[in-house]
Order: sequence, then C-alpha cells, then structure tokens
Amino acid sequence: MKTPKPYLSYSQLSTLEFSEKKYIESYIWGNRFEDNDFFKLGKKLALALENRETKDEDWIEDIKKQMSDYPEREYKIEAKLKDIPLFGIFDGYDPKGNKLGEYKTGLKSNLKGWTNQMLFYSLLIWLKKGKLPQEIKVFWAKTKWNDNGQLIFSGQIKKFDIDIDIKDVVRFVARIEKAWKRIQELCEIERQKFGKLPFD
Repeated sequence: MKTPKPYLSYSQLSTLEFSEKKYIESYIWGNRFEDNDFFKLGKKLALALENRETKDEDWIEDIKKQMSDYPEREYKIEAKLKDIPLFGIFDGYDPKGNKLGEYKTGLKSNLKGWTNQMLFYSLLIWLKKGKLPQEIKVFWAKTKWNDNGQLIFSGQIKKFDIDIDIKDVVRFVARIEKAWKRIQELCEIERQKFGKLPFD
C-alpha cells in the first residue's frame, strides 16, 4: 500500500503520535504549516554549523565553539525493520567512532522528545551496523524573546548525554510497528472518503 513517504522517519512518527489529524493534514494532504520563528532560527544555526569555513555573526561563532563538531553533517541513513523502511538524517555523526550528535534550539529543553528521537536514530544504527552508538550527545542552544519581540539566542548552551541500551531499542520497535500500521490505515480511510490521494 502506498504511503505519503516510502519510509517512516522520526518526524512522521512524532507527528502521528502527537496528533493523527495533524499527520493527515501535513503528510497525506501536504498542507505544511508555515515556518515559525523557532524553525527559522534553528535552521539558521544548522546552516552555520554545516558551513564550517564561513565566518558568521559573532553570536553564531560563539555558539559553534561550544558545540562538538562531527566528521559527517546531515548524515543520511536508511534501514529496514522487517518490512518497514526507515530513514533518518543525523545532524552530526562520526561513523568511525559510531558517535551521534544532535543540535537543538528552543525556549525550553525537551529531554523526553530528544531521547525518543535518539531512540529512533539508535535503532537505525543498530539495524545498519549491528551495534548501538558508542556516544549520543544533544546540544541545546537556548533561545529567548528580546525587548523587540524577536526570537534570539540567549548564549546559553547545554549538553545532554543520552544513554540508550538495547532493551530501550527493542521496546521502541513496537511503537514503530504500530505507527506504520496506523499510517496505512489512515491512508485507506482517506482513500475511502476521497477516492484518490495526492501520492497515489
């Protein structure tokens, strides 16, 4: 059965688990929401981190110095869990040392959500390499609103070490299987209503 994407990504999983309605609107019908200030600032940092040779604004340079660098940036990885295709893009990855790094921004930390994402990524590595990452770090650049109502970086960087073992990954598999099945069910429900979907 055709699905909006020929694979399951963490963004699909988290959207589906947060709101099936939002998943239907965003992925099945392609009604993407406009980029907000949080997304734009996060993207600006991601581009600055990726473009290592370019000198950016001083505040970006200060943030870059406080975050670990990785040999591979925007590292794409695919794997299969039984008949479920999985796909992910790591912010930072060291294939030789099997070390995983992720860069986050926001007003508040979200350790639970970040850990879930790292579980997904750990599963990808486990399926691909037969072992879990040696090290997982999440770097959070805290943001704040300035007096003009603009979202800016506060200058505070915090590092989180994420510990994941094989039991966590095995338990996570059930969520993957449940999500993939539900995506197929939602697609079929929408087909019954409208006859054809944009990706058919």
